[in-house]
Amino acid sequence: MHRKYFRLIFALCAALSLAAVLLPEPWHRGIKAAFLAWTAPAQNSASSVRAGILSVAGGFRRLFAAADERGEIERSREEIRRLRELLIVEKSNQMDKENAIAGLAAFDRFSRETFGRRLAIIPARVIGRDITNHPGVITIDKGTADGVRLDAGVVWGRSAVGVVSVAGASASQVSLLTSPTCRIPACIQRTGESTMVEGDFGDVVRMRHVFREQVVPGDICLTSGELGTFPRNVIIGQVTQANYRPGAIFQEIEIRPQLNLSALLVVVVLAGEEAQ
Repeated sequence: MHRKYFRLIFALCAALSLAAVLLPEPWHRGIKAAFLAWTAPAQNSASSVRAGILSVAGGFRRLFAAADERGEIERSREEIRRLRELLIVEKSNQMDKENAIAGLAAFDRFSRETFGRRLAIIPARVIGRDITNHPGVITIDKGTADGVRLDAGVVWGRSAVGVVSVAGASASQVSLLTSPTCRIPACIQRTGESTMVEGDFGDVVRMRHVFREQVVPGDICLTSGELGTFPRNVIIGQVTQANYRPGAIFQEIEIRPQLNLSALLVVVVLAGEEAQ
C-alpha cells in the first residue's frame, strides 16, 4: 500500500519536472512570478519576525553589556577606594614613624644639651582622647609592663604634654596640661619666678601666686625640675595674659601651651631615671 502511494507521488513529481522542462520560457517566468507573489507575504512576515528577533537580541546584548560595564565600573571604583584607604593608612603610619623619630631626636638633643647625657624615655602612641572640645586626657599604648609609672612626665620634643594620671598594665591615661588634675612646678624664664601651673579645661593653663617681678605677655614658661615629674627647662608655653593690679600681692598668669594638645599622635613618657 505504501509502495503504491510512493510510486504515485514519484510519478507525479517526475511528470511535473518533465512538464517544467518542456514548457516554453514565458510559462517558466509566469510560474516563477506567481510563486513569488504567493510566497511574498510569508517572506515579508518572516523578514519582519527575523528583524524583530534581531532587534530584541541586540537590546538584550546592549542591556547585558551595560550591566557588565556598570558592574566593572563599580568593581573598579571599589578597588580604587580600597587602594586609597591602604595608601592613607600607609601614609599615616609613615607620618607616625617620622613624627616619633622627630620627637625622640628633639628630646634627645635637649637632654644632651641640658644634662650632658640621654634620659630614659618610653615612646608611646596616642590611642584614645577626650571627645570634648577642650581635651583634658589622652590614652597611650604603654603601661607599667613597659616601665610607665604614675605621675611620670609626658613630653613631645622638648615641650611638656602632661602627667600620667592612670597607669595600667598595657595602657595609661595622661592628664594634659589643660586638665585641672595636672599641676606642674614651673618657672618664668625671664624672671625666675617659680610656682605651680594648672589647667582649667580651657585652651590655656594658669600660673597663680606669682608675686616677685611683674610677668608680661610673651614671657616663656618652663618646668622648674622640682618634685621630679619633669626635668628642668622643658617648655610649657608662652604667657598670653598677666593680670597685675597695683597693690595686689599676686599676679594671675595665663599661658598658652607650646603644643597643640588635641593633635598629638605620638608622645614620650619620661621613665624617671637616667639611662646608664
